[in-house]
Amino acid sequence: MRLLGSTVGVRCGGAALQLIFTLFVARLAPSMDEAGAVLFCVAATQLAATLSRGGTELSALRELGALESSDYSMVGLQVVGERLAFVVSCSFLVGAGALASIAVAPPLEIARASATLAAAVPAIPALALVGLAAEVLKGLNRPIVGVAIQNLVAPAISLVVLLTWSSVSEASALSITGAFVAGSLATAVLATHLLGSALGGLRTLVAASRPSDRLWVLLAQSRKLLVVTLAPSILQWTGTIMLGLLAAGSDVAAFAVAVRCSIVVGLVHSAAASVYGPQMAAAYDRSDLEPLRQLVTRVGLIISFLTWPILLLMLLIAPELMGVFGEDYSSEYQLLRVLLLGQLVAGCLGHVGHVLAMTGHDGAARANSLVPVLILIGGLSILVPSLGGVGAAAAAAAAASGGHAASVIFVRRVVGFWPLFRSRSEVVDALGAVRGLKVQRG
Repeated sequence: MRLLGSTVGVRCGGAALQLIFTLFVARLAPSMDEAGAVLFCVAATQLAATLSRGGTELSALRELGALESSDYSMVGLQVVGERLAFVVSCSFLVGAGALASIAVAPPLEIARASATLAAAVPAIPALALVGLAAEVLKGLNRPIVGVAIQNLVAPAISLVVLLTWSSVSEASALSITGAFVAGSLATAVLATHLLGSALGGLRTLVAASRPSDRLWVLLAQSRKLLVVTLAPSILQWTGTIMLGLLAAGSDVAAFAVAVRCSIVVGLVHSAAASVYGPQMAAAYDRSDLEPLRQLVTRVGLIISFLTWPILLLMLLIAPELMGVFGEDYSSEYQLLRVLLLGQLVAGCLGHVGHVLAMTGHDGAARANSLVPVLILIGGLSILVPSLGGVGAAAAAAAAASGGHAASVIFVRRVVGFWPLFRSRSEVVDALGAVRGLKVQRG
């Protein structure tokens, strides 16, 4: 529980820095349209980086979690090296494709910011490498370091660069994007150093990072996991991207700010998966179904008890929260309320999406991940043209709720148990764990 508390703390610290970076983007950009262009670039590069990893980061987490620490220097090095070679190569190809797409971009709203989009492309390989390194470090029993490198370091460096630049020159969409890219590149350098330290040295890691004869085996293993790893990024970033293609930059800015404010549940859920995911995989390998059910249920209840009070408070003060980003944003508070309601409904249905991947049910995990993606894309296609940002928020809320409901059903059908509490004692135990967590943090 102490490890979960520390991991949640790091995640929340990273989210706070990302929120502050978004705040300065909104405040320093010359207009709401230019802020929207920057936030569109951030969303597009994050999604492209996740695609570049091809699901290899989740397969690495699972394979490393099953190893003993004495095997890290040999087997672990091979696992990481072959994935590193794949991710670096693939991310540069995706970046080249992005530049080609920008060069022939159709006359959509966001295409007016083509220079800003092109400037963001170097962040794609950097973020792809950071994402792989984060999952590898989690698999090497360093979850706090992994979460920190993925969520804390990049926004911190980007924020420092942005504030330094804005103190000597007037900020623009291009300079703000440059700060984001600088943070991503610096974090990639640090992530590479940490990987080398964990696996016997940087030279050893680089020597192992060559195309492997197991490439096709690796791709076959990761193919199903790609959808699993891509789905959260699609859910987080596609609304912003689609608004950028179909609506004005001001709509992109308002929606992106609302999304950034509403990701409380996702933060705690991700932290819990980082800490307890390997334990779930180990319990399933031992065929300990009842202990696995108890662990899954307890973690889901803890996440709910930690996040519900925060979500309810944010619902009440939504206008004030959006107003912090500027007067133009305060009138868009309904976007935040719609997103928060979706998170509340999703929380009532449980937090079990990661169970399928951790227990080796890759096909079911892929099908389960497609449910919210299809809901989101369908909702965006129908609602954005007529309702703009509000339509995007409604589609995102429906996707969150529908995805959590589908996860519960898939776990019951595939793994073999209902991941919901069965007795009052389980609720009391989870409440006690949350109280203990607050005491430890205090």
